[in-house]
Amino acid sequence: MKKLFFSMIALFVVYFLLKGVLFLFRGNTVYRYEIMNNGNVITVEEKRYAKTKQTSEYYDFHVQIDESSYQFRLWKKDLQGHQHFIQDVEQISTEKYTCYLPIFQDEKILTDMVCEDTSTKILYPYHDIRLQDTKLDAIVDESYLDQLQKFMPQTDGSKTQSSLDVSNTLPQAFSKIGMSTYRGLTIVDMDGSVNVITLFASDHYDQPLHAFTQGYYFVANYDESYDFQTLYFVNLSTAKVDTITMPVKISFDSYIQGIVGNRIYIMDRSNRVQYYFDTEKQLMYKCDNEEGMIQYYNGEEFENRNIYDALNEDLYFISSSLERESEEEILDWDETSNYYYLWKKDGDHYQVYRSLDDSLEQMTYLFDTTTRFAIYQEDGVIYQNGNEIWYVSDTVGTKKILENKELEFNDTITYGIVK
Repeated sequence: MKKLFFSMIALFVVYFLLKGVLFLFRGNTVYRYEIMNNGNVITVEEKRYAKTKQTSEYYDFHVQIDESSYQFRLWKKDLQGHQHFIQDVEQISTEKYTCYLPIFQDEKILTDMVCEDTSTKILYPYHDIRLQDTKLDAIVDESYLDQLQKFMPQTDGSKTQSSLDVSNTLPQAFSKIGMSTYRGLTIVDMDGSVNVITLFASDHYDQPLHAFTQGYYFVANYDESYDFQTLYFVNLSTAKVDTITMPVKISFDSYIQGIVGNRIYIMDRSNRVQYYFDTEKQLMYKCDNEEGMIQYYNGEEFENRNIYDALNEDLYFISSSLERESEEEILDWDETSNYYYLWKKDGDHYQVYRSLDDSLEQMTYLFDTTTRFAIYQEDGVIYQNGNEIWYVSDTVGTKKILENKELEFNDTITYGIVK
């Protein structure tokens, strides 16, 4: 009898161990459940996507209330538990908008209320349409303002450091942001501290040979004349500056064609040579090209192109994120988040929208911007609008990071982040 008892205990232990292993290594899963709200049935579908090399674990939620529905995505790090995350969904309807506010376990509000425009069917975070519908604002002010205020773009001011106005309250979605300057670069920590790194003895206003990549800053030594033989490679996390001396001189009549993997490709017009800098080995290499040809990245693979294509005008590589482009629209796909971003041209501005898939049947408005460049993260976007750098995400809202007045006058100033 005693032996049978211990055998039963062992079987139970093995059973729960196997169940735990299967849970840890389970693939994509779907959960469906219903919630009752004042006699209405809310149907929720949760699609879990397992972690891959490119993306972290995340969930897509599809919420159906009567004839209306909407979808959104959240990352596992923002959720508690393993399934059935949504406890309730508040719905507010006016003539202009139909709004949804999901309530998660323990009555937590993790995302801003999202509002569908009844005419365009575009989704807007509530903080973007506040003051555009007095009826909606009155309802929010009475019942939800305290919970939604954290998503709004107001700040508690800023402080001026090294020609930058840095917000006192900074998003914690990444650790540092670096911005190029006329004499080097400035690194802003998300705790508010600022580190100025001087690389050049004098100001250099035009610096096309610089780039941020994978937490590093690459820049030619602009104190040299006509040609450069040294360059700087700065670790944004540690502020360590490596000075790299090359065995050859590269003309300043050069430009960066693009970054593919750990390689920064440079076209030297004067010497008719294509180079790449290996960021891991921290060495410059001459590309092994056929006579009269160069390597060109078309967004998917390298192909041979005539060298005159890169000499007569700037021939930039196609970004691997670019899905399609026309005169009116640009569609990007970000592999770290599986989001599609639609940039719609509106004069000298872009209106930027996000979609869960390339059908673009449901689009969420994110921001307006004067600049095409943005940094996609799995749960947010860092972007520039005029002189200002902003961060937008579902769980944070829209938050200003810093302002740099020089951005208005110099489009060669660039920035990068450390996650």
